[in-house]
Amino acid sequence: MLWTGALAAGAAYSGALGLMYAFQGRLMYPGSEPTDSPQAIGLTGVSEVRIETYDGLSLLAWWMPPADGRPVVLYFHGNAGPLACRANKFTEFTKAGYGLLMPAYRGYSGNAGRPSEAAIVKDAQSSADWLARQAPDAPLVYYGESLGSSVALQLALRVRPRAMVMEGAFDSAANMAQARYPMFPTARLIKDRWDSMAIASAMTAPVLMLHGGMDKTVPISHAKRLFRELPEPKRFVLLDEAGHVNLFEHGGARHVLEWLAERGL
Repeated sequence: MLWTGALAAGAAYSGALGLMYAFQGRLMYPGSEPTDSPQAIGLTGVSEVRIETYDGLSLLAWWMPPADGRPVVLYFHGNAGPLACRANKFTEFTKAGYGLLMPAYRGYSGNAGRPSEAAIVKDAQSSADWLARQAPDAPLVYYGESLGSSVALQLALRVRPRAMVMEGAFDSAANMAQARYPMFPTARLIKDRWDSMAIASAMTAPVLMLHGGMDKTVPISHAKRLFRELPEPKRFVLLDEAGHVNLFEHGGARHVLEWLAERGL
């Protein structure tokens, strides 16, 4: 009986591990439904544009040009939800005169394609190239939300921004997976590692990190490990009452805009 129970437990463990390995892409990139249009959710002056990718896809993005002489924010979203659920970012930035380009990842907001680390980073480069043609003289700011922070950091090593904001950032997907599923060797098995810790020291632009004190998705310890690896100048702002996705509802916008203004942006 004891051996039978042990064998059954071992089989169940192996089966669960196999399923996690096979379906890790769906766990990491759940995708999102087609998004409402900017006009449908009350955004004015924001248009839908298409960004052509290296492999022939045409990805949806939302675009708001900057006021004269103002910077442009290139915004990379997190791994869940459509563009429409981030309308407050357009409201706050465009009210202050900033331009904003928010591309949706492949597999998100109705876009075709299957997301992966390599594909998303290449698509981010395509977004930066598109923006360079549309607003060649505007100072460039990257804004990364959760997973988007890792996207922005990788892109910053290729196309340097004037500044970067990281919201709800984590140190690596491998560390996050291991913390979430400690009973499995997930850190060794994960394919898309999004290892921001490994490249943080190469960052050459000023960084502002925002994190919610009530964040249940990314433990603050992961954000602080990443922050320690980033060179100066940098700033860490903890919003005590905020969670993972509502930082702008708890003063996040004010901190971002004041920090950018300190840098003449």
